Amino acid sequence: MTQLHPITECCSTLYGHPLAAFLMGDSFHPGGLGLTLELARAAGVSQGQRVLDAGSGRGVSSVFLAETLGCRVTGLTIEAAGVAEGEAHATAQGVSERVAFVQGDIMDMPANLTSFDAVVMECVLSTLPDKHEALLRIRDVLKPGGTLAITDVTREGEVPEELEGVTAAALCLAGAISLAGYAHAIEGAGFTVEEARDLPDTVGGFIDKARNGLMLAEIAVGLGKLDVPVTTLEPAKRAVKAARGLASEGRLGYALLVARAPAAI
Repeated sequence: MTQLHPITECCSTLYGHPLAAFLMGDSFHPGGLGLTLELARAAGVSQGQRVLDAGSGRGVSSVFLAETLGCRVTGLTIEAAGVAEGEAHATAQGVSERVAFVQGDIMDMPANLTSFDAVVMECVLSTLPDKHEALLRIRDVLKPGGTLAITDVTREGEVPEELEGVTAAALCLAGAISLAGYAHAIEGAGFTVEEARDLPDTVGGFIDKARNGLMLAEIAVGLGKLDVPVTTLEPAKRAVKAARGLASEGRLGYALLVARAPAAI
């Protein structure tokens, strides 16, 4: 198997961390499945289309899209358990014939992934250090004129020291850039941006969810039901508090972008 990019490998480890489910819940991205559906509809995803869920994690969004819109979804996940969990979820929801999962890295795309009508990326581009190269890889797996649909954390300026480490990665902060920065990167990879908008309420809800999750995690640790050191929780609390401060200052947000790949020449 191809070696993962270091930051990608870090994210894979993060999503397997026992604290991750408390911080992020099932969908592992801000906005939950409601925003997943809004993103797919903005991209014009419809029944029978082939969709790549790039960075699918444990497959919740992939299965949801196949179930809700009738599209055929391939989930690309870096997680060792992602394929098995995604397949089990697809079977339980009765859509296993329309959903497949592949373990791999966006930066080293498996050769059999090609000719998709749309690529969906939820809170993924922010985690990739070489965004230009990642977007080129995405463009290569789309059909000519295919659609790229992204939701991601936006950030203005530097982050405080408290927002370093596991919690910052869980909140997709480490490599987040501005909305204009994402649009510029997407255009620089040859796409035409058709929609780019802020989602002002989304990141606040996600931070609140993480804060509530930490409270539950602290209770679970006290009851011996969560095997993480108590010392792990205090830095996480400080990180969530700092993220809330950035959001209140308007320096932290969430955005939706839809772009079109070049048409065939």
